[in-house]
Amino acid sequence: MKTIKPPQIKKGDSIGIFALSIPASLDQAKIERAYNFLRALGFNIIEAKNLYDKKGHAAGNVADRVKAFHELYKNKKVKMLLSFWGGMNTHQVLESLDYDYIKKHPKIIMGYNDTTSLLVAIHKMTGLICFNGPAVITFVKPELPLVTSEVFLDIFLTNKKEILLSDSEKFSDNKWYINNQMKWTTNPGRKVHRSGKASGQIIGGNMGTMLLLAGTKYWPSFKNKILVIEEDESESTQSIDRFFTQLRQMGVFKEITGLVIGRFARCVGFKDTDSLDMILNEALRGYKFPVITEVDFGHTDPLWTIPLGAKMCLDTKKKVIKILGPVLSLS
Repeated sequence: MKTIKPPQIKKGDSIGIFALSIPASLDQAKIERAYNFLRALGFNIIEAKNLYDKKGHAAGNVADRVKAFHELYKNKKVKMLLSFWGGMNTHQVLESLDYDYIKKHPKIIMGYNDTTSLLVAIHKMTGLICFNGPAVITFVKPELPLVTSEVFLDIFLTNKKEILLSDSEKFSDNKWYINNQMKWTTNPGRKVHRSGKASGQIIGGNMGTMLLLAGTKYWPSFKNKILVIEEDESESTQSIDRFFTQLRQMGVFKEITGLVIGRFARCVGFKDTDSLDMILNEALRGYKFPVITEVDFGHTDPLWTIPLGAKMCLDTKKKVIKILGPVLSLS
């Protein structure tokens, strides 16, 4: 399927905020902190009608969530759709989305975590480049790392032809929402688990969420792709091992050209006697593609913006992770 680039967003355009799983439930002062960051860049904010609705654990039933998303998407003022945060049940809406309309009227769609199912499904069904990156909750945090904002701006406002993804000087993975404070730790930088060069279209996101699509028509092709994956702080070494084993047994590692893994929060519990390297050695035995871990992507800060469907190049010797753009259309 032909890759479709969404049109570039410009100052004065509107960003639509959606909730396809759980509703927004933060106090308004925190939400305004995120909105003010986006307004300062010159964008307007339009909220989906169901953003604060609650029916059980979700932001309305499936029909309500789909209707609100479609209304937001079809609003001509909205040029970018941004997830408020994640959740658990975004995949419930996939069979009801109007993929034909989305394909004919491409727009920027971005989020992470549970939103992975939406992004991967839309890319599979339409060819549209979708963005695994910051959500509204990212901009709610008391500090926004420079790397997060730099990659965001390079992609959406500058629309660079080449985006070199550099390691941040520090990272944070503490539960900042408890006392509204982020704790920063010196970043040792990316780690090369296996050396080599690779290039290919990007696919991936949150590993467990993506695996919800296995066996469905929304499961993507991994042929000659670079898989970029991450996991949240609720997982354990055992569950992460399980996910990698499933990817192996489904034949994903037979098809990809490279693997980039986002930083896991330290509370996941990796240690010398139960390390990520040990898990990867088992799951990837017999394969030779390059593998890079501990990158600024996932459920720690900073958070790169990763365009699913765009081309990525890896070179472990030169310590290069590069996105080839521009990933947005100028028309």
